[in-house]
Amino acid sequence: MFLVSVLFLPLVLVSSDLNFLGIGDWGGNSDKKPTTTGQVDDASGMGSVASEIKIDFAVLLGDNFYSSGIHGDSTCSRFQETFENVYTAKNLEVPFYAIAGNHDHKGNVTAQIAYTVLSKRWIYPESYYGVHHTFNNTNEGTSSLDIFFIDTVILSGNTDDNEKYGLDEWAQPHGPISQVAADEQWDWLEKAMENSTANYLWVAGHYPVWSACSHGPTSKLVSKLKPLLEKYNAHYMCGHDHCMGHIDEGTGVQYIMTGAGKECCYDGSNVDKNPKGSIKWWMSGQGGSGYEPMPFKIKSGFTSFRVGTDSMKVVYHAHNGTALYTTPDIKPRQ
Repeated sequence: MFLVSVLFLPLVLVSSDLNFLGIGDWGGNSDKKPTTTGQVDDASGMGSVASEIKIDFAVLLGDNFYSSGIHGDSTCSRFQETFENVYTAKNLEVPFYAIAGNHDHKGNVTAQIAYTVLSKRWIYPESYYGVHHTFNNTNEGTSSLDIFFIDTVILSGNTDDNEKYGLDEWAQPHGPISQVAADEQWDWLEKAMENSTANYLWVAGHYPVWSACSHGPTSKLVSKLKPLLEKYNAHYMCGHDHCMGHIDEGTGVQYIMTGAGKECCYDGSNVDKNPKGSIKWWMSGQGGSGYEPMPFKIKSGFTSFRVGTDSMKVVYHAHNGTALYTTPDIKPRQ
């Protein structure tokens, strides 16, 4: 079921810097309520930012369909109700690269993969895969970006299965359902990262490595993924916790939490479980480190990634597109 060959989708060559959006935990509420107010407002804000910076694509970081994934096949109405009919702004007519989250695994993930051939925008070709983009700044030459999309539920298990082991829903995932499938994916990821020559290398998954919010860090990813990110000078983007944050523990790896796609926000109950001094900014509920009170209630949020040949940065946005925080410049790999 789980393919282990390195897949690169067709490269994209553009004539300027590369810009894209990232959201996690965005997929409505249920089959009976396929959207939320926060999600719809977030889509509008995404459209505004996409128009401003002319994005090339968007990244969907899991929990694409609440509350229990897709029930049915690739013709399920949720694809229209929760995705196609929501992200309708003209400047969102770009590829949306998807990966599964824990709620997606309660349903038919295969249907989400199959929907790739039915949609002009939805791209989810395998359980895990890589994409390669090149971009050309006429003054500074050509640069490239690789993103490897991983299925962290295959790697770590499903938090929704915790009750089977007498654990609550906020506990760490108990472990992979198939250790063989998990090992195959780990092997694939390390080979892909080792072979990447891109100027910027990112890994995208659902569960966080580090997080200040209700779910907190994921122990399996701390022990297995963190060393790979450090070894190959890569960075990580994720969702799962319905909040937003930037973590940098001083190893060069940037950890981007953007899990507020349908609502904001879980509480910051796991600040102390992260390396001391590593949380550069976070927003949980209506407060957090470096967070200034806004004249409006933040319903949801997303991030924009702005990649240049000499540096890139990540901007965190409220549902209406308002910029909340911008990371320091992130330099290309050496």
